[in-house]
Amino acid sequence: MAPVAAELAAAVLAKQHSHNRLHTTSPSSPASATTPTPTTPQPPQPISRPALQQVADSLARGISDVQYQLEAHISAHFDAFSQQARNAVDVSKESRRLAESVDGLYKRIEDPVNGLSSRLRNAVREHEDVERETEVVDLSLAVVQAIVEIQGSFATYDDLLAANDYPGALAVAQQMAKAIDSLPPWHASIPIFTELLTHHSAIEADLANRLEYIISEALCMEVVSQHCMVLRVRDTVTAQGLGPEPISLRAALAAIAGQGVEREYLAPFVRMLWKMVVEPVVKDSRWRVEEVEEAGGEEMMMRVLRVVLDEKSPASWAACDEGLLFDHLESVLMFLETTLGSDDSTDVSYSRPIFTLLGQMFWPTLADAIIRSYLEPAVPLEAHNLDSYASIAERSARFEEHGIKLGLIPSAINDRRLTAYCANLERHFTDRRHHALLDMTRGFVTGQKYATVEVEEMQVGTLKELLPGVTMSADPSASMLPKRQREHLKEIVDEAEGLDVLDDGRAQVVERTLKQLSHQLLRLSRVWRPVFPPAMYRRTLTPLISHTLDLLSAQLTALVDIGSAESATLHALLSHFANECVKPLLEGDKQQNPPYERFVLLVRLLNASFAELMDVFRAGGTKGLLSEVEVVGVVRALFADTPLRRANLEEIGRGVKEVGET
Repeated sequence: MAPVAAELAAAVLAKQHSHNRLHTTSPSSPASATTPTPTTPQPPQPISRPALQQVADSLARGISDVQYQLEAHISAHFDAFSQQARNAVDVSKESRRLAESVDGLYKRIEDPVNGLSSRLRNAVREHEDVERETEVVDLSLAVVQAIVEIQGSFATYDDLLAANDYPGALAVAQQMAKAIDSLPPWHASIPIFTELLTHHSAIEADLANRLEYIISEALCMEVVSQHCMVLRVRDTVTAQGLGPEPISLRAALAAIAGQGVEREYLAPFVRMLWKMVVEPVVKDSRWRVEEVEEAGGEEMMMRVLRVVLDEKSPASWAACDEGLLFDHLESVLMFLETTLGSDDSTDVSYSRPIFTLLGQMFWPTLADAIIRSYLEPAVPLEAHNLDSYASIAERSARFEEHGIKLGLIPSAINDRRLTAYCANLERHFTDRRHHALLDMTRGFVTGQKYATVEVEEMQVGTLKELLPGVTMSADPSASMLPKRQREHLKEIVDEAEGLDVLDDGRAQVVERTLKQLSHQLLRLSRVWRPVFPPAMYRRTLTPLISHTLDLLSAQLTALVDIGSAESATLHALLSHFANECVKPLLEGDKQQNPPYERFVLLVRLLNASFAELMDVFRAGGTKGLLSEVEVVGVVRALFADTPLRRANLEEIGRGVKEVGET
């Protein structure tokens, strides 16, 4: 009521005030009614008593009206107001009841002794305890079962060994190793665990010694003299520690191949086969392969392959009968294939592990040696003789097909180096004609008596082919010096007989070789730099450096098994050679030098981890410098055979296949 009365009083006062202001305006000025004239503000006029009385009466009437309206509204809606009040009371009661229920539930849940939450936590703890106890029981049962299986495997192994079943014995030994690896990491002080480990280690050592002895006795290489080497293959091996019955070589080979451990047991024999049979035959045409008939008497089960040096034979394979080199190589392969035989049940040759390992370790080197010793010298010097080379190319293709069939060339990589070389006959013919012309010109320039040759002996197909040769023959730096120095550098590298540093003696040999190369290159630089113009100096020295690096890179890629210590030693020696000799000599040469980049990459990979090597390959760091086949060889030489290595080799092999398809 009070706010309404106050509003009414304010309205009446405002109306009265506006009425007083209206009457103060002068009526004599019509313009003043429409346009107010600014005047000085006047003080408010006092309100008279009648006016106040009038306001009071108006307020009383307004209050009376409002009171009447309120009473009428309340009377009209009294029942609704009463019902709402009762509902509010009911809601309040229900709220209190619900609050009491919630409070009771909270106490029942959160009670520290009998509350639901406490009981649930106790139940969870009890369940976890039961689970732990169950895990302990399950683990104990698994351990007991594994121990029983291992002990049973011990008996099975002894039975298989007594029956000369070496494939089965090796498989059981591998299963025992997996079972022991699956056991929990017990402390070594537990007697049964120590006994299992000791017994299994003894079995592994005994089986490894047996297989190594069988392979070494059955596959025997012997140097009879400087002119004769013999390969003997025995079908069976007998020894006091191997049991009363002879042990079959085929059983040992089947066991080795079945478990994929060819490199561990066959690598020594494969290296000897390469060094004493294959490499001499390929590099020197005077070596002949002869198969000897089976020996009689006690040696009835032995077959012999003899490699003999025939000094009356031609000194070059190109001078021998066509394809004679391939005949000798296939004689070696067929000797092993027929002597070792094959498994009747699977029709898989027992010689395949040997051929596969020989290909993995030496196929790139073997192919390059065949090219240098036979295919390259056989390239004709006359165009009308090019057709005769087709039979040599066909013979090379047949040899590679046979190699793929035997496993010598991995079918996944399909590294047909001989076929690829023969396919570029025109380029090889051009290069050989060019080199022959240079040799003739060099002989003419450097001949002591300046004897001339007839012009028809120096004919070339076109004047365009003749011009580069004549130009180079007039340049003594390109015609006389490089050839002589290249031969000298090659002799230094060949004297090292490889870059393997398996012991301190070999490391000293390699270090001495690198020092000799460094001394020779630096000496040539000191002699030639003051004499030759800068451009001629570069044209003369840079090819010699590239030739040296190519020789060292070829020796590096030929390594087949590089240990961690050997890798570190090689990396240190070759890095020092590159930084102290090669790099200073190549400073200022703006031309790219692929042999140097290839050599630096190989040296870098010697000290790289497996992950770093694969990162370089995936990033394309080996493109144009190393073939994927050479990358495969580097991986196999540097890293042991593991699932990771096999997966990465498959990745590299896919890259090789894609390159071959494109």
